Parts: sequence; C-alpha cells; structure tokens
Amino acid sequence: MDWIVPLNLALSGFMSGLVMLVHVVHYPLLDRIEPEAWKSAHQDHIQRTTWVVAPVMLLEMAAAVAWLVADPGWISGAAFALIAVAWGSTFGIQVPIHGKLATGFDAQLHRKLCRTNMIRTIAWTMRTALILAVLIQQ
Repeated sequence: MDWIVPLNLALSGFMSGLVMLVHVVHYPLLDRIEPEAWKSAHQDHIQRTTWVVAPVMLLEMAAAVAWLVADPGWISGAAFALIAVAWGSTFGIQVPIHGKLATGFDAQLHRKLCRTNMIRTIAWTMRTALILAVLIQQ
C-alpha cells in the first residue's frame, strides 16, 4: 500500500503536466499548420502522442484501480472518478474530434478541441492536487 499513492501521484502528475502543455502550447499551434501539410502533420501528431500518452494512461488507470481496491474510500473513489472524467473526455470528445480533423483542418472543430480539452486538463490537475494533499497529510 505504501507505493500505491506515490505511484498514482507520479503518473497523474505526468499526465497533468502533459495535458497542460498540450492545452496551453500544442493545440493552439495546430491552426498554424499549412493546409497542404495538415493531414500528414495531424497523423504524425496522433501517432507520436499515442506512443507517449497511451502507456502512461494505462499504467495510471491500473494504479488508480489498485488504490481503490487496496483502500476503498471517498478519497480513492474521488481520485478514480477524476481519472474516469479524463478518460471519458479523451475517448468521448477529443478522440472523435481528432478523427474528424484527420480528413482536413476545420477551424470550428479546432476551437472545439481546444475548448473541450479543458475538461481533462482540470480533471488531471484536480486528481494530482488531491493525491498530493493525501501524501502531505500522511
């Protein structure tokens, strides 16, 4: 049990920082890609991002489940709920938008992607803050 909460913090902190970088830097710059380069650049973005994000997301989910099973309670439940929100936003909103953007740039979809990314940015940041508070109080 001593390793579960710090592992959750490390993984959540990584995802929180990554999604913040995507939100503040990466997504806003997507609209600067030249139209003739869009499809290739977007496909590269998806492939490269997946290699970085997918393993960490899977490990974080496993760590969140392990914490919930080892220490069921409102804190581990809240931490799990926040990762569920981040995953729900990712696979229910951002991935489908990226699927539509794969065919070509659309300014309205790009704005929606930037705007809705705030959901997972907030969820991962809150999750990280919650876990950090738990560790500080121990």
